[in-house]
Amino acid sequence: MFKKLQVKITLFLAVIIISALSSVQLFSHFYLQSEMHKDAKRNGTGIIQQLKSNIELSLRDYEKSLIRFGDDNQLVSLLSEEGNETYISQQFQTFLETNQRVSLIYAGSEKKSLFIQPSVELPEDFDPTTRPWYILAKETPEKVVWTEPYEDAAKGSFTVTGAKAVMKNNKVVGVIAFDLSLDAVNEIVNSVTVGYGGYSFLIDQNGVALSHPTEQGKDLSKLGFMKSVMENKKGLVEYVFESEDRMLYFETINGLNWKIGAVYKYDDLMETARTVSFTSLLITLAALLIAVVIGYFVSRSIANPIVRIGETAKAVAAGDLTRRVNVSNKDEVGTLAENFNTMVSEMKRMIEEVNLSVKTINDSAESLSAVSEETMAASEQVAGAMEDVARGASEQTSDVENMSGRTTKLSLKITKVNESISHIQTLSVKSEYASYDGLEKLNVLQTKSTESNKELASVEGVLSDLAGKIKQIEEVVTVISSISDQTNLLALNASIEAARAGESGKGFAVVAAEVRKLAEQSARATGRITETISGIQQESIKAVAAMDRTKEMNNEQQKAVHNSGDAFQTIVMMMSDLSQSISTITEDIKEMTLQKEQVIESIVNISAITEQSAAAAEEVNASTDEQLRALETVADSAENLSEATKQLQELVKRFKTEG
Repeated sequence: MFKKLQVKITLFLAVIIISALSSVQLFSHFYLQSEMHKDAKRNGTGIIQQLKSNIELSLRDYEKSLIRFGDDNQLVSLLSEEGNETYISQQFQTFLETNQRVSLIYAGSEKKSLFIQPSVELPEDFDPTTRPWYILAKETPEKVVWTEPYEDAAKGSFTVTGAKAVMKNNKVVGVIAFDLSLDAVNEIVNSVTVGYGGYSFLIDQNGVALSHPTEQGKDLSKLGFMKSVMENKKGLVEYVFESEDRMLYFETINGLNWKIGAVYKYDDLMETARTVSFTSLLITLAALLIAVVIGYFVSRSIANPIVRIGETAKAVAAGDLTRRVNVSNKDEVGTLAENFNTMVSEMKRMIEEVNLSVKTINDSAESLSAVSEETMAASEQVAGAMEDVARGASEQTSDVENMSGRTTKLSLKITKVNESISHIQTLSVKSEYASYDGLEKLNVLQTKSTESNKELASVEGVLSDLAGKIKQIEEVVTVISSISDQTNLLALNASIEAARAGESGKGFAVVAAEVRKLAEQSARATGRITETISGIQQESIKAVAAMDRTKEMNNEQQKAVHNSGDAFQTIVMMMSDLSQSISTITEDIKEMTLQKEQVIESIVNISAITEQSAAAAEEVNASTDEQLRALETVADSAENLSEATKQLQELVKRFKTEG
């Protein structure tokens, strides 16, 4: 069923219409909800502003009355106990008659007297100055004050007291006040229709409902949603109460801190939107039904000609090219039928031409098959030759790569030799500098050696002179020793002679003894000098012997220094020759490096050319193989073509081209 074009068109139109109408329906529903919400906000805001303004205006009128009484000189005089009480009573009575919502009007003085209308019996000790209304007015004497609302038990309604201080010479002499029933305020609140099934309310600064359709007199401050109302000057609160979504718009009455508000139930607010949506849905369903009926007839007018074209196409597909489609439509379907008839006519002509061409193709296929076989034989020979060329090119490439590798290794060796030569050249320069430095130091050594020889000769002369002097001292010591011996002998003889002389020779004996002692001391000193001189002579002999050896060693050292100087001269000359040779080798190595780079570049070029030749040979070989495969394909295709022409002839015979 769903395969029929008529059904598809009908369903397509239905889906489009349903989608369009549903979109419009949804958009209208949500748009209407949004607009209703906005309208409720505008309406609620406007209503509470109106109520606020009306209440404030009403209270301002009462405040003006209090201000007027406060400025009345008669009342000021009365409160100062100087005025006419009858006049004030008449004024109070007139005020009560013109203001039905005021139940009492009264004035208290600083002297605790009270004037009230209508008359009320009060205790004798009643003190008006202790009352809240009096205290509030006295605290702010420049403006009217309002007490907290309180419930009148007799009337069952709320009452509020307004009060104003009475001044005389900038001093409070009393307070004028009245009790105002809030029924007047309730009338204002209830006089305005909120709309959308909502309601308005009024609460005092403590949250007690002064005006409410169901909760009047109750404390609403404990309800959760009222917290925001009590804490803010104005705004919107959305909340759920008794399982219903609600919206609350509120503002604060200036001077009293009372809250005036409007409440809407969301369901009531959206009731109009639901009604409009339901009506729109009924219209949508009716429009859909009409659209389906129209779509059915439209799809039928489109589908029937297409069905006839399909039946004719089926006959043509079976091979009957004599069939045609008869459609009278002047639209796209008619054009399709006309084009279909033209196509069938062209197919008939093409089949007739194909039938003639098949015979020609069959003959050409046989010729092509013969030519392809001959070409295949020639291509096989070319392929063999190119295979040999490619193999030779590959071998040449391998040899060139080996040569390139060896050349690269040789290049590395030359580079290392170049680095070594550079290092040797550096060392040879340093060695040459060191040789020159050694030669200079050797010259200094030769000079110092010559000077040392001169000093040794001087020392040798000094030692010779010292030996002569020691000889002379030795001779003198010998003489002194001989004199000491003789003196000792003479002293001994003198002692003997003195002893012989007796008493007369004692003095001489003493002298002789002393001379003897001196002679002995001189002999001992001379002995020590002789020993010392002997030691000096021995050391002098050793020093002369050491000096001789030093002189010989110095001579040998001077010869060695001279020989070293000759050797250093030879080294310097050889190092100079070596440096020149290394410079020559370095230049040769540099030239060899340049030639090495050229050789490597040539080998790389040869390698690249060889690789290109090998690649070209392989490509030619591949092309030859490909050509051979192509020729084989051509041969196969020629055979297939011959076979296909036979099959085509059989197929063409299936088509009916004559009536």
